[in-house]
Amino acid sequence: MKNKPVVIICGDPKSTFNEILIKTFKSKFFKNIKFPVILVGSKKLLCNEFKKSKTRINFYKFDDQINLHKNKIYIIDIPINYKKLKPIKKNLYIEKSFETGLKLVNKINSLGLINGPISKKTFLKGKYNGITEYLAKKTNTKNYGRLSILSNWKIL
Repeated sequence: MKNKPVVIICGDPKSTFNEILIKTFKSKFFKNIKFPVILVGSKKLLCNEFKKSKTRINFYKFDDQINLHKNKIYIIDIPINYKKLKPIKKNLYIEKSFETGLKLVNKINSLGLINGPISKKTFLKGKYNGITEYLAKKTNTKNYGRLSILSNWKIL
């Protein structure tokens, strides 16, 4: 793959992460990036957030493309009814987003993985100290030192 992408898992649909994404995509920084972005999350939710902020962004559907274009935003839609969101549905959405994102990162040669905020109380439910431990379990990684960058940048 010529242009290695960054995979972003949107995380909790009720968080402010989508607002942060909107500000990032509107910034001069994003216009100058040299890599594609693949979002894993609800397209409907993201489009609604962009509409609220009066921002227009073109999403491109990700279908295992070989040639991704730098500074384009691809999306893998994980549908969710965010207006009638119950905790169990939210957790299933987050779980599916992580499964999809991790499979993608392992399949393609990506620059890294970034995740949006995740509730330790409702999603991790005390099973893991944090998202790093959750990702370590999901990827069978024992070297936490190298994995700590996973949730912020790259699967190693």
